[in-house]
Amino acid sequence: MPSSIPAIFRVGLVLSLMILGSFFQNRFSEDMDDQNYGVVKEIISREGFDRMAPMHQKMLVHIVKRNEGSEMAPVAACWDTAPTDPETIDAFNAAISLGQSNLPEYQTGIRWSNTAISGGGLGQGDVTTLTYSFVPDGTFVPNGVGEPGANSNLFAWLNGIYGSPAVWQQIFAEEFARWSDATGITYVYEPNDDGVTLSTANGVVGVRGDIRISGKFIDGAGGGGGSILAYNSFPNDGDMVLDSADPSYSSAANDSRALRNVVSHEHGHGLGFSHVCPQDGTKLMEPSLVTSFLGPQHDEILGAQRQYGDNSEPNDTVGNATNLGALGDGVTTVANVSTDDNSDLDVYRFTINSPKTVNLTLRPIGLTYLEGPQGGGGACSAGTSFNSLTISDLTLEFLDSDGFTILGLSNGNPAGQNESLNSINLPLAGTYYVRVSPDATNNVQLYELDVDLASYVPQPIAIEFPDGIPAAIDAQYVNHLRVDTSNSSVTPDPANSYVYVRVDGGPFIQLPMIDQTNGIFWANLPPALNFSKVDFYIEMNAIGGGGNSLSPANAPTSFHTVDVLQRNTVVVFEDDFETDKGWTVVSEASVTGGAWERAMPSGDGTRGDPLVDFDGSGRCYVTENGAGNTDVDGGKTRLISPTMDLSGYATARIKYAFWYSNDHPNGSPDGDPFDIHVRESNGSPWVLVERVTASPNSWLEREVVVPSFINLTSTFQIRFRAEDRNSPSVVEAAVDAVVVHGCPLDNPIGPCADGSVGLGLGPAVPTLLVQNSDGGPDKEIFVAVNTPYVVAVSNPPLQSNAQYAMFARIGKPSPGEAFPISLEAGDMCFTPALADPLNPLLFTVAWAAPNPPAGVLDPTATPAPWFSASQGFPFPITVSVQCAIFEGVVLKVSNMVFLTIF
Repeated sequence: MPSSIPAIFRVGLVLSLMILGSFFQNRFSEDMDDQNYGVVKEIISREGFDRMAPMHQKMLVHIVKRNEGSEMAPVAACWDTAPTDPETIDAFNAAISLGQSNLPEYQTGIRWSNTAISGGGLGQGDVTTLTYSFVPDGTFVPNGVGEPGANSNLFAWLNGIYGSPAVWQQIFAEEFARWSDATGITYVYEPNDDGVTLSTANGVVGVRGDIRISGKFIDGAGGGGGSILAYNSFPNDGDMVLDSADPSYSSAANDSRALRNVVSHEHGHGLGFSHVCPQDGTKLMEPSLVTSFLGPQHDEILGAQRQYGDNSEPNDTVGNATNLGALGDGVTTVANVSTDDNSDLDVYRFTINSPKTVNLTLRPIGLTYLEGPQGGGGACSAGTSFNSLTISDLTLEFLDSDGFTILGLSNGNPAGQNESLNSINLPLAGTYYVRVSPDATNNVQLYELDVDLASYVPQPIAIEFPDGIPAAIDAQYVNHLRVDTSNSSVTPDPANSYVYVRVDGGPFIQLPMIDQTNGIFWANLPPALNFSKVDFYIEMNAIGGGGNSLSPANAPTSFHTVDVLQRNTVVVFEDDFETDKGWTVVSEASVTGGAWERAMPSGDGTRGDPLVDFDGSGRCYVTENGAGNTDVDGGKTRLISPTMDLSGYATARIKYAFWYSNDHPNGSPDGDPFDIHVRESNGSPWVLVERVTASPNSWLEREVVVPSFINLTSTFQIRFRAEDRNSPSVVEAAVDAVVVHGCPLDNPIGPCADGSVGLGLGPAVPTLLVQNSDGGPDKEIFVAVNTPYVVAVSNPPLQSNAQYAMFARIGKPSPGEAFPISLEAGDMCFTPALADPLNPLLFTVAWAAPNPPAGVLDPTATPAPWFSASQGFPFPITVSVQCAIFEGVVLKVSNMVFLTIF
């Protein structure tokens, strides 16, 4: 200032300038206050902003500008437990949430998409490895919530409290371990940190961690609205800044509970979680510090497993199933796991070294609680009621050692209730699998799984005959007796299950049972001479052993018995495939090769195809004829017969030959079955007759009794289906020599025919009766010695005053003894003759109607008509009785009755 100006004026000028400067400074300060409040006016009232300490005002403005401008990764702060002005904390929380898009549950926002060890491309539910490091003192920490930037003093500060890094770094390791135990996150300590400015560089193995931990002054003890204990960046930064000047950390009392939960809370932000409300002291991620527990709670575990999976992941397939190890008796519990979305399957495997019985229980885990985001204006909302128990309806499956066959499935209860599978017998040592799957809800469901093993106690196999045991079987064919074991608690071993058969008291012969899958077997009773008796019993052994099961239970002391009868049959349909008789081929659109065709086999046998047809006629139906790669590929190919009329028959049989080969390099041929079906009409369901899963690689013959599966109709069809389900596999099939036999309802009697004879017009009727019975299907009537008897011969339908002669003989005749009476009448089942004392086997009586024999079957009676004990026959004795019916000049033959005298 020029010295020529008088002093008084100099003093006045200075005073004026000071007053003017003060005026402008005050106006500038007021303008700045208005400008700063304008930044935050959406989240705090003017009165609340004015009550804040100037330092907190600057921090609040800084956070809003930082988050709105996306200058750096957003941060979130944790406040102490006793704020004096809740509006301050609410405003900070609202500022931190600006720009964050959170899921409505657990307040989960962004998650890590790239880490030093896991690499990039990480998404929801992916397990993740995070590294962490401690920045060296002197590392520059920029302002994060508006505080001045400063160098980290983490080591000096915590060493002053705990004495050495080994002590306090262990606290951090233990808190990260709590998160790891609850999630699919693995934490790796990175001992190096290059000291580059915080939040400016990604983690690099051997250089710095993904998560970098520092300490500096933030706001110390705080002010009117409480103090900020720490803040943390969201992914993909995750760096943590602790307030080294806050007295809350000054004591290691209570096992450093304050430091532990601040670290755990801040790292929750580092995983992508915002604050959660209400502030009721039940959740780690509430806005203010909670010290009544340690580490993540139920709400945080839900959110973390939603974003990062559980600690058993990845285990979505049998190939990467979680290994529970070799288990003995007792309960093994898998806890703290979840399905993190609607596509997350969880598979567990365990091994048993001896037969066991397993019980499985799947328990959804959850509770109902208040949960929600911070509300408008930053206030902590009251939350809404949220039930984490019923998020997803889980399904429980138990798989066999092949990882494919389902031994049990439970999904009968609604969401929130347990699913269980009980008393599943595991007769074979080996590895088994449990699979848990969610419903269509795209969210996380916590659950626990119990695997309860006990010693295997073999149970008897329930051997049932769903069609009953017939009184008589056919003399001309193999007779399929259906056996059902599906009600058993154990699984029969097809390779160790047998039917034992003998004819007329001979030795029992062991024959294999034929597995029809799903617990159904065929016991094949072979053909035998007419009027012989077949005895049989069943023996079945469970997979893994443990004793056999018998039917009858005390076999072979007891056994089942059936008579053998020869039925007259006619050929309804016969095809050797030399001409086209109307078969239809229907293949799925996905089939790329191997469709059925009628041809002379021209394969070379190298891939399982037949070299020749079965019956030698030349042609058969084969799946894509030719050498080389001609097998079934891509789906199902079906060979469907023309319709056949079986409506006029008492019963019918199908006889056919087939070839089947399945070369499956993965060892699972059961995935590509060869099926034979029948149906009553077009539009009726196809009924499975046989499923072939073994690979005989040869021609085999089969006979099927049609009424065992469906009713006989005028539109009957049979279908052969070859299928390629699993790639790679080589499926070859062929069919030949199809014959359908029918037994007419009005069957004229033939050699030793079964049951009754049709006389005149109308249906077949039993004409000969003893004790008012024709003996039923086996034609046998038991009569005790000296028991009164009545033999009656009824008039045939539409006839009257029929005359007859009755013939009898001891024993049951063979077919070769049949005597032709006339073409119309049929054959007698033995040669009729008068009584011949020299040949007691032909002890035959003639009797004229209308005087039927009646009285007592008395071997000492004289005169005969029966026989005398002096003839030396031991009891019991079977007497065959049959009549010849006279209708004018026509002679017809009645049914036969066997009288067994005992």
